Amino acid sequence: MNTRILAIAKKEVIQLFHEKRTLPMIFVLPVIMVVLFGYVAGADIKNVKYAVVDRDRSATSREIVAKIEHSRFFINEGLVADEAKIGKLLDAGKIKIGLVIPAGFERDIHSNAQPKLQVLIDGTDSNTATIAQNYFLSIINSMGQQIINTRLARMGGNLSPAGSAALNFNYHVYYNPELRATYFMVPGVTVMVLLLITTMLTALSIVKEKERGTIEQIMVTPVKSWEFILGKLLPFPFLGMLDVLLVGLVASLWFGVPIRGSIILLLGCSALFLMTTLGLGLLISTISSTQQQAMLSTMFILIPNILLSGFVSPIANMPKALQWLTFIVPARYFIEIIRGIYLKGIGIGFLYPQMVALAVIGILILAYSVKGFRKQLA
Repeated sequence: MNTRILAIAKKEVIQLFHEKRTLPMIFVLPVIMVVLFGYVAGADIKNVKYAVVDRDRSATSREIVAKIEHSRFFINEGLVADEAKIGKLLDAGKIKIGLVIPAGFERDIHSNAQPKLQVLIDGTDSNTATIAQNYFLSIINSMGQQIINTRLARMGGNLSPAGSAALNFNYHVYYNPELRATYFMVPGVTVMVLLLITTMLTALSIVKEKERGTIEQIMVTPVKSWEFILGKLLPFPFLGMLDVLLVGLVASLWFGVPIRGSIILLLGCSALFLMTTLGLGLLISTISSTQQQAMLSTMFILIPNILLSGFVSPIANMPKALQWLTFIVPARYFIEIIRGIYLKGIGIGFLYPQMVALAVIGILILAYSVKGFRKQLA
């Protein structure tokens, strides 16, 4: 092999291992990815929250609720007054499934009629909705089989066709009736696009100035440090807003994903999220000396953000420690906001907790990053 090539390769290896900030990104990031994917991206579901409207208030209806409650897959959020309350809980994302047990349910069982149950499902996450629906109904159907066995014992083994049908279900899937995975994934792409593009462009834009040595030249001019920072950051919010509109246009026209909520609210919430991405980009530029380091640092920060945001897998499926960790991940709140606006058409009345959290995290990250960068320029 050419000795010059070997010399260059040797130099590159020495330089690579000499840079202490690069090594964790090479060796630690893959481990973090494997661990997070192993915990986060499982196909099973658990901790699915549901609520019940029990108009029958009978021993049989209570037994059905108890069987669901004792399952490891579901968490009972309690009894509610009516379907309207279930609709509000579904809108707010506080439950994924609602069960309505009608009056006369136990009476219909004893009279060999077909008892009817209504199941209301949040279909925004088509995969979770389908699996949860199957688990939910399998539990209720096992109860139905017990009802058939009880009837057989009572009737001496002879049942009419009507009597052999234990339970009859009336399904209603909210927000995504066809349970299309595209409806769930495409709105989340907006979050990923903003997170990746604006963070990386901000970091690379400033680090490029470092590599060229132009920062020092700029700082000896009358330009103040805050003017330099603002001038460097200013283009990226506009690019981010253009990306939001572009993704929305493609989602609507190409994939048929509805945008049921306010476009103005969508842009306003995007601006809150952009505070965090610009702050992260500025923070990365502070700790990076080269564009290569900036790109590796960006991936090091963004991949855990993506995995813990709920974009890949529902947060309820994650271990408790990771669920607590998601509260400091800004993408988590923006995912909830954007899916709520796209698919549910909900407004500030439901989304204000996520908006407040996003604003607080964004201000803290941006303020800390600006302070650190100004200190570096001083």
